[in-house]
Amino acid sequence: MGDVPCPLIADVVKPIYADISPANNKSQTTTKPMATHNLKTWMPFYQDVIDGRKTFELRKNDRDYQVGDILNLIGVDPSNELTPTGRQTNKEVVYLLTGWGLEEGYVVLAIK
Repeated sequence: MGDVPCPLIADVVKPIYADISPANNKSQTTTKPMATHNLKTWMPFYQDVIDGRKTFELRKNDRDYQVGDILNLIGVDPSNELTPTGRQTNKEVVYLLTGWGLEEGYVVLAIK
């Protein structure tokens, strides 16, 4: 038996991870000015953000979210026609993930 050359790991992995290249994941600093987004958040999820258990938001990317943006999360009651509860908090977007199995047009925002 002769030696069989082993493929480079980059040649094997690159096609699998093509969707998560830096061009698709905007963790870099952007030149767009920081924006503030007012977002309704169902109370069970809002409380998890406040308690530190939920450090991300999964959202439709219809607002051109960017790293550095501020999310003004407004607690709403899902059982009462999304009536605001009067509770709100601000969180900064520190990482933005697109692609990687997410439906087209959606984004995961890491917040702190």
